[in-house]
Amino acid sequence: MLVAIFVLAISLLLVLAFMDSAALESQSASYSLHYVQARYVAQAGAEDAIATYRQDPSAVIPYLIRTEFPAGSGHYYEHQMLPTASNPGGRTITATGTVAGISRAVTAEVELIGTRILVRRWEEL
Repeated sequence: MLVAIFVLAISLLLVLAFMDSAALESQSASYSLHYVQARYVAQAGAEDAIATYRQDPSAVIPYLIRTEFPAGSGHYYEHQMLPTASNPGGRTITATGTVAGISRAVTAEVELIGTRILVRRWEEL
């Protein structure tokens, strides 16, 4: 009888340890997913600013514009676009994507040449 209780106690401890491990793995996977999603949302913000620049080459966005993306998701990006210090015709774009409290940022230096956008620098922070 004592051996059965001992075996049952050890089995219970093993089950609890496996459950705790599974919970940690689930949290880790969720964090990894949100980390990658935040990067994609930041990239969407940078692309949005590039599209604005392509439509209006004189455009400057000196303040952060916050956009929920996709609509209704609770995920958002903020971006701004300023003249590039070394090339006033070019633009420096900074965009930050946030998903579930996790933020990632992208900085790009772009220049409009004719109808094409030349990306001089693209850095994911």
